[in-house]
Amino acid sequence: MSGIKEHNQFFIEYFCHLIKFVEENCLDRIEGTILFSCYLDSLSGYRWPTLGNRERFEKFILTYSTEESTWIKISLPKYMKQLQVQNPELLNSLDRLFRKVGVINNEYLRQGYNPDCTILELEKQADGVILTPFSDELKKDINGYRYIDILWKEYRNLAIHETRTHKDEAPGLWEDMDVPFYVHVHKGFEDKEGEPRFKIPSIFILRTLKNCLNGFAGYLDEQQIDIIQLASQKRI
Repeated sequence: MSGIKEHNQFFIEYFCHLIKFVEENCLDRIEGTILFSCYLDSLSGYRWPTLGNRERFEKFILTYSTEESTWIKISLPKYMKQLQVQNPELLNSLDRLFRKVGVINNEYLRQGYNPDCTILELEKQADGVILTPFSDELKKDINGYRYIDILWKEYRNLAIHETRTHKDEAPGLWEDMDVPFYVHVHKGFEDKEGEPRFKIPSIFILRTLKNCLNGFAGYLDEQQIDIIQLASQKRI
C-alpha cells in the first residue's frame, strides 16, 4: 500500500511543480495557456484513458474543478452574435427571452455585469416566452456556447494549434477579475453601440487546474488506485 501512496505523491508533486512554474513565469502569456491546456489534457487522459480528447477534457474539468456551475454557463452575447450572422430569424424569436434574463447591451459597460446562465436556467426562463422544452437541435446549438466549449475551442485549440487566443477576446482592462467576464468594446469612432467581448482570465483557468489536480488526487487516494496502473492504460 505504501508503494501506491509514494507513486501517487510523486505524481501529484510533479504536476504541482509544473503548475507553479507557469504561475510564476508565464501565467498571462500564450505559453501559459498552452501549458495549462496540455496539463488538463494529460491529467484527463490518466483518469479516462478510453475517451477521446474533447470528451475527457470536459468531463475532467466538470468533475473535479468545483467550478462546474460556472463552466456550464452559456455565453449569451457570443450566442447572440452567432445568431445575428447565421440565423437572424431565430435571434428575433429569442430576443424576448434574452431580455428577460437580463441581456442589456449597454450594461456591459459596467464592470462585473454578466447575465449568463446555464441552459436549464435559460429554458426555465423561456416558459411562456417561447416554445418549451427546447428542441434537441436548439439545445445542441446553445450548448456550443458554454464556457467549457469556449475554453476548448478558443483557448485550448487556438493556443496549441495556432499559438494564439481568439481575436475577439476581451482586452485586459479589469485585471482584478478572477472569473470569466465581459468588456464593452467599440470597434472604431463610428461604432456608437459597441459590443461585449468575453474573456476567461488565466487566474480562473489556474484555479480550475489546481482544483482538478486536488480532486484527482483525492480520487486516487479514496479508491486506492496506483497512478502507475492508470499510466499503463493511458492512450498516447
